[in-house]
Amino acid sequence: MGPRGRILAVTLLSCAILPLLASALFPNQLINDIHGSDPNPDESNYVNTIINEHDLVNTPQPDDFFTSIEKEQVTSKNGELRNQKETGSHKKKHKREKKHKKEKKHIKEHEPILEPEPEIVEAKPVIVPEEPVKELVKPVVNEPAEPVQGGLRVGYYQKTCPQAENIVKEAMEDILHKNVKVGPSIVRLFFHDCFVTGCDASLLLDKTPSGEPVEKTAVHNGLNVQGYAEIQEIKTRLEAACPGIVSCADVLAFANREALNHTGVPRFDVVSGRRDRPVSLAKNVDVNVPLPDTPIQQMIQMFTKKGMNLEDFVLLIGAHSIGEAHCRNVADRFGNPEKRKEINPRYLDKLHVHIMCVDPNQTLPFDRLSHHHMDAAFYKQLLASETLLESDHNLMKEPNANALMKKYGDDQDGWLAKFTQSIIKLGNIEVLTGDQGEIRKQCNAFN
Repeated sequence: MGPRGRILAVTLLSCAILPLLASALFPNQLINDIHGSDPNPDESNYVNTIINEHDLVNTPQPDDFFTSIEKEQVTSKNGELRNQKETGSHKKKHKREKKHKKEKKHIKEHEPILEPEPEIVEAKPVIVPEEPVKELVKPVVNEPAEPVQGGLRVGYYQKTCPQAENIVKEAMEDILHKNVKVGPSIVRLFFHDCFVTGCDASLLLDKTPSGEPVEKTAVHNGLNVQGYAEIQEIKTRLEAACPGIVSCADVLAFANREALNHTGVPRFDVVSGRRDRPVSLAKNVDVNVPLPDTPIQQMIQMFTKKGMNLEDFVLLIGAHSIGEAHCRNVADRFGNPEKRKEINPRYLDKLHVHIMCVDPNQTLPFDRLSHHHMDAAFYKQLLASETLLESDHNLMKEPNANALMKKYGDDQDGWLAKFTQSIIKLGNIEVLTGDQGEIRKQCNAFN
């Protein structure tokens, strides 16, 4: 408030208070002076009423009147000054608070930017795994498969001799085109090699470092096993393309796959990386390979010793549907009156073994209907006692084996699928890998 305002306020206050004080001190005279010589009684009462209503009990005495007024003026001025100062300080304080609030508001508005919460820390676990996943997938495409047993893996020669398996495939096609009977011979050769000291091509050797008789001369093999020349032919082709790379054991495994595929078995992957054993002994054959008249329980034990079970035994026997038996191996059974009783008479009449087996080296088909094609119907012939080998007949009489034959006899596809699993299992028996054994240059001779 300015100086003029203060003067005006004091003047108005004086005009209002002085008449009231005067009327209190000089009631009649003051009223007459104000209203004239003829005072109105109502107005006089009105004034008295106003005075009473203002409660003048605490009104200052005459001696203190002007002192009171001066004090009031000073107080008023000091109060106004104080108020002015307080107002100024309040305004400054208000400005500071307003500024502080604005700063707070500014900080709050920008909090999301300054706070660490929205940083991309939480997103890292989602982004980081993407690169490792690509690294994991990449080797599967560009690298050979991981080893499945002792260094064996699918595509073992992918870098050292990538055309190896295709060379074996083409060679087998040429061989089977000339003589379809070689197929079953290769399958039997593979089985007889793996069941002695493992899938190590020891059966292919003509001699051993010690000079002892080799496996191929054992009675279990002899003329019963053939296909040696064909395996060497394939090895020669591989040596021309990749000298000293592919083992004879792997050549035999690849050739077995092609022979089975040619007879109707769906194509399957063959693990490779086998090494060749430089030793071959005929004495190892007798305790590992069953003969046609070997008791059934002893045969089952032979399979168990190699990590195979009864079902594997039954499944692999099914390969007899593409094979042949030499007459010398069945003559005793068909010529013995007691054993002939276990043979279906109709089968005897159809087979005429006594007429056909003039030469002991002559062969007869296991499956008369489809001996060039893998056929689960062979199990039905076994169940009907229409079989050449005594060992097959004895297996049929074993209760659990009999049940399996009934199961697979009516399920061609199911049998082929399970047969494939068992033949793969056979190919992994007691293999040599890494720096064990050797890689032969010729399959019939150690290096």
